[in-house]
Amino acid sequence: MLALFAFNNNVMAQSKEVAYTLDDRDRAIRLEVKIEEMNKRFEQRFEQMDKRFEQIDKRFEQMENKYQWQFGMLISAMFILFGFILWYRRTFLKPFQSKVEDVEASIGKEKSKI
Repeated sequence: MLALFAFNNNVMAQSKEVAYTLDDRDRAIRLEVKIEEMNKRFEQRFEQMDKRFEQIDKRFEQMENKYQWQFGMLISAMFILFGFILWYRRTFLKPFQSKVEDVEASIGKEKSKI
């Protein structure tokens, strides 16, 4: 019963017509102007943010290129060092190898004499 009464009052309240005055129209116009201004400010801020993100992207690209060059130089230096180690070891051992071969040859001659 109470629900029926509340529903009846609600229907009656909706059937009343609300007058739209000049003040309401002026208020709506002012609101539209404010909303348009806010939209313009938001667009400007988004453009500024986009420019800033582009600058940050360029910085990251520069840093990435820098690190790629440094990594390439490090790998090259490691290969050069490895090559130098191999070359130095071969040139350092050559005199000893020739002496060992001479000693082996002299030992071989002495064994053949016996």
